[in-house]
Amino acid sequence: MTLNRSADGPFAFADATEMAQYDAVEWLIDCVVGNNDNNGASWSDWTDAQAIISTYEPAHDGAEYNGKISSRYETEIPHHIAIGDRGHEILNACIAGADPEPLMDAWREEISSTATAPAV
Repeated sequence: MTLNRSADGPFAFADATEMAQYDAVEWLIDCVVGNNDNNGASWSDWTDAQAIISTYEPAHDGAEYNGKISSRYETEIPHHIAIGDRGHEILNACIAGADPEPLMDAWREEISSTATAPAV
């Protein structure tokens, strides 16, 4: 689910680094789910979060993605994927059998609830 970054959205004052990490994890989850569907694979076929990153990281610089995570999000990220501790926890939990959607929902809620407007 795309985070609403508009000036009047719930993520307007959220931490930009954490939001980028969220976007990267969401993109990686989409990649793994697509791979699993296309190849009859499962989350348990992955060893850890770093294996997922290593597999999909080269796609970020490719023309296929136009230098962006995906055309859906239009979010630019560097060639190196940084997903932080929370991102690693989520991907590793998915590998262990957890459903990614509730994990990402909880993270999105946490990002929204900790966003603070600058003092005036």
